[in-house]
Amino acid sequence: MFLTPKQMGLNESEIAEIAERLWKEEEISKCPDCQVEPGENHDEMCDVARCTSCKGQRLSCDCEDGEPDIWTGKWPGVKECYERKLICYDKCKLPNGKEIGWTFDLNNLPR
Repeated sequence: MFLTPKQMGLNESEIAEIAERLWKEEEISKCPDCQVEPGENHDEMCDVARCTSCKGQRLSCDCEDGEPDIWTGKWPGVKECYERKLICYDKCKLPNGKEIGWTFDLNNLPR
Protein backbone atom coordinates (compact mmCIF):
# COMPACT_ATOMS: atom_id res chain seq x y z
CA MET A 1 0.00 0.00 0.00
CA PHE A 2 1.33 3.40 -1.01
CA LEU A 3 0.58 6.63 0.85
CA THR A 4 1.05 10.11 -0.56
CA PRO A 5 2.93 12.84 1.31
CA LYS A 6 -0.43 14.57 1.79
CA GLN A 7 -1.87 11.44 3.41
CA MET A 8 1.18 11.37 5.68
CA GLY A 9 0.59 15.03 6.64
CA LEU A 10 3.85 16.41 5.20
CA ASN A 11 4.49 20.00 4.14
CA GLU A 12 6.50 21.07 1.06
CA SER A 13 9.72 21.48 3.04
CA GLU A 14 9.47 17.97 4.50
CA ILE A 15 8.75 16.53 1.05
CA ALA A 16 11.80 18.29 -0.39
CA GLU A 17 13.99 16.97 2.44
CA ILE A 18 12.88 13.39 1.85
CA ALA A 19 13.35 13.67 -1.92
CA GLU A 20 16.86 15.03 -1.37
CA ARG A 21 17.74 12.17 0.98
CA LEU A 22 16.37 9.56 -1.45
CA TRP A 23 18.38 11.11 -4.31
CA LYS A 24 21.60 10.98 -2.30
CA GLU A 25 20.95 7.37 -1.26
CA GLU A 26 20.16 6.20 -4.82
CA GLU A 27 23.03 4.02 -6.00
CA ILE A 28 24.71 4.50 -9.34
CA SER A 29 25.31 1.14 -10.98
CA LYS A 30 25.45 -0.83 -14.20
CA CYS A 31 22.19 -1.34 -16.07
CA PRO A 32 20.45 -4.31 -14.40
CA ASP A 33 19.52 -5.79 -17.79
CA CYS A 34 22.28 -5.15 -20.34
CA GLN A 35 25.05 -4.40 -17.82
CA VAL A 36 26.35 -1.25 -19.55
CA GLU A 37 28.19 1.29 -17.41
CA PRO A 38 26.75 4.77 -16.73
CA GLY A 39 27.31 7.00 -19.76
CA GLU A 40 27.10 4.13 -22.26
CA ASN A 41 24.28 3.34 -24.71
CA HIS A 42 21.95 0.51 -23.73
CA ASP A 43 22.19 -2.65 -25.82
CA GLU A 44 19.60 -2.84 -28.59
CA MET A 45 17.49 -5.51 -26.85
CA CYS A 46 17.68 -4.08 -23.31
CA ASP A 47 14.39 -4.18 -21.36
CA VAL A 48 15.36 -1.10 -19.32
CA ALA A 49 16.13 1.16 -22.32
CA ARG A 50 13.60 3.94 -22.97
CA CYS A 51 12.53 5.52 -26.24
CA THR A 52 13.94 9.03 -26.33
CA SER A 53 10.76 10.27 -28.09
CA CYS A 54 7.80 8.76 -26.21
CA LYS A 55 9.70 7.75 -23.04
CA GLY A 56 8.09 4.30 -23.15
CA GLN A 57 10.00 1.03 -23.13
CA ARG A 58 12.14 1.04 -26.26
CA LEU A 59 11.46 -2.64 -27.04
CA SER A 60 7.72 -2.07 -27.24
CA CYS A 61 7.44 1.36 -28.89
CA ASP A 62 6.80 2.06 -32.56
CA CYS A 63 8.68 5.35 -32.70
CA GLU A 64 11.30 5.64 -35.37
CA ASP A 65 13.69 7.94 -33.59
CA GLY A 66 17.26 6.85 -33.91
CA GLU A 67 18.53 8.48 -30.73
CA PRO A 68 20.31 6.10 -28.35
CA ASP A 69 19.21 5.80 -24.75
CA ILE A 70 22.19 6.39 -22.50
CA TRP A 71 22.25 4.63 -19.13
CA THR A 72 22.59 7.18 -16.34
CA GLY A 73 23.28 4.71 -13.57
CA LYS A 74 19.81 5.26 -12.08
CA TRP A 75 16.49 3.63 -12.92
CA PRO A 76 14.46 5.46 -15.61
CA GLY A 77 12.24 8.13 -14.07
CA VAL A 78 14.14 8.51 -10.79
CA LYS A 79 15.70 11.82 -11.84
CA GLU A 80 12.33 13.16 -12.99
CA CYS A 81 10.69 12.10 -9.71
CA TYR A 82 13.48 13.80 -7.78
CA GLU A 83 13.09 17.02 -9.79
CA ARG A 84 9.30 17.03 -9.29
CA LYS A 85 9.52 15.85 -5.66
CA LEU A 86 7.28 12.87 -6.44
CA ILE A 87 7.57 10.55 -3.45
CA CYS A 88 5.34 8.05 -1.70
CA TYR A 89 5.43 5.93 1.42
CA ASP A 90 5.45 2.17 0.74
CA LYS A 91 3.93 0.21 3.62
CA CYS A 92 4.94 -3.19 2.15
CA LYS A 93 7.08 -5.26 4.49
CA LEU A 94 10.64 -6.35 3.91
CA PRO A 95 11.72 -9.88 4.97
CA ASN A 96 12.94 -8.41 8.28
CA GLY A 97 9.44 -7.04 9.00
CA LYS A 98 10.30 -3.37 8.43
CA GLU A 99 8.25 -1.26 6.04
CA ILE A 100 9.97 -0.22 2.81
CA GLY A 101 9.28 3.42 3.64
CA TRP A 102 9.82 6.46 1.44
CA THR A 103 10.57 5.91 -2.23
CA PHE A 104 10.31 7.81 -5.49
CA ASP A 105 6.77 7.56 -6.90
CA LEU A 106 7.52 6.22 -10.39
CA ASN A 107 3.88 5.14 -10.84
CA ASN A 108 2.67 8.76 -10.79
CA LEU A 109 5.34 10.14 -13.09
CA PRO A 110 3.58 11.62 -16.13
CA ARG A 111 4.90 10.68 -19.54
